[in-house]
Amino acid sequence: MRGVLVCLVLTAGLLMPSAFAMDPTAQDAFFARLSALCGKAFAGRLVTTDPADKDMMGQIMVMHVR
Repeated sequence: MRGVLVCLVLTAGLLMPSAFAMDPTAQDAFFARLSALCGKAFAGRLVTTDPADKDMMGQIMVMHVR
């Protein structure tokens, strides 16, 4: 009985990664779009009202993609 249980657990462990695998073409497309942003910078602003961020309110935020 214990051998059957071990076999089932091992089989389930081997099958699990394939159940959660993303479509490789979707990953490639995402990375290609992200790579196109390399070397660019984007300006934005802080939208939180958290008191801990009060020093940054009203400041321009710049995100650099490298």
